[in-house]
Amino acid sequence: MFNRFDLDNFLQTPRVVLLGMLGVFVALLVIYVSILLLNRVFRDKKKKD
Repeated sequence: MFNRFDLDNFLQTPRVVLLGMLGVFVALLVIYVSILLLNRVFRDKKKKD
């Protein structure tokens, strides 16, 4: 049933995994930057002692 090993598909696997991890990294970076921007916008102007 699954006895054929396709070398072309196997060699494409690292590229697909790399693109997936890069996408996750970019998404987390966008979330982090948006949190930083929101903290700057809604920060209290007065200092607490």
